[in-house]
Amino acid sequence: MLVEAGLTPLQAITLATKNAALFLNELVEWGTLEVGKRAHLLVVAGHPERRIDDTRNVQLVMQAGRMLDRNTL
Repeated sequence: MLVEAGLTPLQAITLATKNAALFLNELVEWGTLEVGKRAHLLVVAGHPERRIDDTRNVQLVMQAGRMLDRNTL
């Protein structure tokens, strides 16, 4: 919806991650990929920074640094 409203895919991803953590005063813990932050992430196939629909192509889910079986989620 953010892309439909006029943001680029990269702007929408940044808003949903880094800017969300900044707004909630949690940037020290999450929002960007950095050493010492929570290791919660999704790995997707494609180029979501160019095509937002590629965010649906989830290949790997990691929570607290542990890979999860996405088929059982």
